[in-house]
Amino acid sequence: GGYVVCNGVGVQDVLVTAGNAKTYTDETGRYYFSLLTTDCTIMASKEGYDFSPNSIDVTSDDNEKTNINFIATYKLQGYVKSGETPVSEVKVQVGNNITYTDINGFFSILGLSGECEVVIEKQGYSFIYDKTISEYTSLQIQATFGITGIVKTGNIFISGVVVKYNNIQTTTNANGEFSLSGLTSPAVITFEKQGYEFEDCGEISAPANINVSATYSLSGIVKSGITPISAVSVTYNGKTILTNSNGEFNISGIIGEITISFEKIGYTFETVTIFESKSIIVYATFSVSGKITLGDNPLSGVLISCQNKTALTDENGN
Repeated sequence: GGYVVCNGVGVQDVLVTAGNAKTYTDETGRYYFSLLTTDCTIMASKEGYDFSPNSIDVTSDDNEKTNINFIATYKLQGYVKSGETPVSEVKVQVGNNITYTDINGFFSILGLSGECEVVIEKQGYSFIYDKTISEYTSLQIQATFGITGIVKTGNIFISGVVVKYNNIQTTTNANGEFSLSGLTSPAVITFEKQGYEFEDCGEISAPANINVSATYSLSGIVKSGITPISAVSVTYNGKTILTNSNGEFNISGIIGEITISFEKIGYTFETVTIFESKSIIVYATFSVSGKITLGDNPLSGVLISCQNKTALTDENGN
């Protein structure tokens, strides 16, 4: 008989065979055979372990020997995934032993003994796993990752956009920038801000820096004082629409900064430059003309006032 030990500690439940006979080590790592009838080879086996020596030949001369011992080492193996997506090129280190996950996210390190600290790293990822092991271990490691990005319309950064993944969310800053962590593959990111439509970024399966494009909408009303003006031509980017009977207009699908002009006979408008979604009021001014007569004779020098404007009729009464 003898013992199977790993770093001086007995390994339990190791299958030990001697010819056709077999037994298992107890909690102290001890095994024992009785009544062996012939010379044989003793071998030890247990999933996840290697043994030194590989085998030991015994004869009848070894009768009652109790120091036929095996030294065991164990392995660490496992898979690294984000959701169901394998993560390759992940660094796995145990002491001085270093390996990297393959294209299937699989890794394996042999020859370990005693209590070991496991370090798992890849830039842009965080990992959830047992960091200390002392026996054969097969890990199923889940990885999360983060993304960064910028949200723009044309060359205009958009602040205050809510960026969401499941129950995780953040908001773009004044430069349209955001960062989001805790994602698992495949991640679908949504973007929300009133008055804006955002491009579909599809599924994201790894750390990334993304640029998100948006369009926005504009609503407005054209008035003279408090009176809405209908049928005003509203022109932008070579397109023209008309205000409705309430003086209202709507523009959607706007990208970046635009300049809007307004036109209707008898009215004067200022152009408007827009770079974000909003509702605006456009005020128009208009002019009046006429002639003042006394009978058939024009009256000159008549003072005419309207609001804070004044005018004098000329020699023709105009």
